[in-house]
Amino acid sequence: MAESRPVRLAAAPSADAADLLDDDGAMALALEQARLAAEQGEVPVGAVVLDATGHLLATGHNRTILDRDPTAHAEVVALRAAARRLDNYRLTGARLFVTLEPCAMCLGAMFHARLAEIVYGAPDPKTGACGGVVDLSVQPRLNHHARVRGGVGAQACGDLLRDFFRARRAAGRAARAQAATAPASASFVPASSASASAAPASSLPASAAPAAPATLTASAAPASFSEAPEADAPLLRNSLSMPKQKPASAAPASPAPHPASHPAAGGEHTHLVCADPDCGAHGVHEQPSGIYLISPSGAVADPAALDLAVERLRALGFRVAVDRTALAVHERFAGTDRQRLAAIQRALKQKHPVVMATRGGYGLSRLLPQIDWRAVADSGKTFIGQSDFTAFNLALLARTGAVSLAGPTAVFDFGGKKVDDLTQALFQETLSGELEILSFESPGADPVDARGILWGGNLAMVASLVGTPYLPDVQGGILFLEDVSEHPFRIERMLTQLWHAGVLEKQHAIVLGQFTDYRLAPHDNGYDLDAVVRWLRKTVRVPVITGLPYGHVKVKATLPVGAPVGIATEDGMAHLVLREHGH
Repeated sequence: MAESRPVRLAAAPSADAADLLDDDGAMALALEQARLAAEQGEVPVGAVVLDATGHLLATGHNRTILDRDPTAHAEVVALRAAARRLDNYRLTGARLFVTLEPCAMCLGAMFHARLAEIVYGAPDPKTGACGGVVDLSVQPRLNHHARVRGGVGAQACGDLLRDFFRARRAAGRAARAQAATAPASASFVPASSASASAAPASSLPASAAPAAPATLTASAAPASFSEAPEADAPLLRNSLSMPKQKPASAAPASPAPHPASHPAAGGEHTHLVCADPDCGAHGVHEQPSGIYLISPSGAVADPAALDLAVERLRALGFRVAVDRTALAVHERFAGTDRQRLAAIQRALKQKHPVVMATRGGYGLSRLLPQIDWRAVADSGKTFIGQSDFTAFNLALLARTGAVSLAGPTAVFDFGGKKVDDLTQALFQETLSGELEILSFESPGADPVDARGILWGGNLAMVASLVGTPYLPDVQGGILFLEDVSEHPFRIERMLTQLWHAGVLEKQHAIVLGQFTDYRLAPHDNGYDLDAVVRWLRKTVRVPVITGLPYGHVKVKATLPVGAPVGIATEDGMAHLVLREHGH
């Protein structure tokens, strides 16, 4: 029988008073380690291990590149050094300080070492396992738990990471500029758009007078999220008349979170099917090569509009294929339930990486129990649509956790008299991975600085899924909502349903898009959308942000449903951070 080793509190051999550290001192030392990592080309994350009495045991910083070791995160490096010093992998009673929220791998190692406390600086919305993405620290079935505290020195820790990635992006841009054989812009800049000259009078937020025309510009998010773009960033500035909202994009060196978790069979390596920021293909932003059009909901009323959409998408450089039943008609639907299900199945097997709905309408709710959601997620396809397509977005997220896109549909956005330049630009930049920050005017927005899973869509569809297995149970999320042809009292009624169901108060923020095409009545007596927003703010203890450029309108963003994002407000602006660099 192997000899058992007695449990003892981790203590540093022959420690003296100089090694005794408080929280600030420990995090300052971890920051020093993070700076060492940055100097060696590693992501700047540093860690410090203290024994049960507060004396220094070990330090460490990221060494994944130096050691060619995917497990060599700062926390693991520090744990290894502490264990070697004590000649025991059990560090019972010890405390670990790290500049960035630990990932699941590191948290598991800390639990195995029997740490008493884990203290981190900046949150990590991409891989954080203490609440950033998941919270493994509170799982009741684990055989060990440690106290977890976040936010110690968060500003300094976050600034170091932001400075590092800003410098790396600048270096990447310089290298690409030098290697370029022809002039090119890192970000699509739309021309002035007459179709965006007037926001709907019923858009949120409602204000006493129209806002001045906005400008499409490289807008910097608050310091807690992102640094401002450099003055010489390759982003042209172009006036765009768009009252009440000002979407803007900043061009990153790596892509926004993407729907596909792995490449589709027969697909191509694009930003949509690659989540590895160190991939060599990430130096160039490429949009996916092909789009497959399906009609999963209402029937297409005008086949010529679909033909025009195909022509315009091809003009943007996409290869486009139309499902053989896209123009089918059965009652109000685009074919029978069986036909529309078969179209989804064909979409999973065809070669194009993006699958776009031709239009919304109604009909997807009928199909939800028959769709093989795991097959959808495993296909690697990027699904995009809006309105009734919200049912698909949310069901896919609820059943598999996979990401899809809420955005343009073929007929509404590409088959009309004119394609809105900004909608087209945001669509292309999201697909190619260039869109990093979406900024828009939000006068009177509640103060917020939060991270969470972005989810939502059409309010009527979200409310219709309450009590079903197709509504995601998102806690601490960023919920976005829009609707069309719904009187404010109906909007409030659906919000009330979500409130009573406990959905709203579980969110970090509620972001309201455009609510359009309704008519007020004389007996409303001043009751309007503003009244609904005031009621919502008073009733639900969650920050409310208005003005999101999304809805049944010509100017709309393309949003990753199910992806971790950040949201912050500042000086009448809201900033939706779609891509933030992490561990």
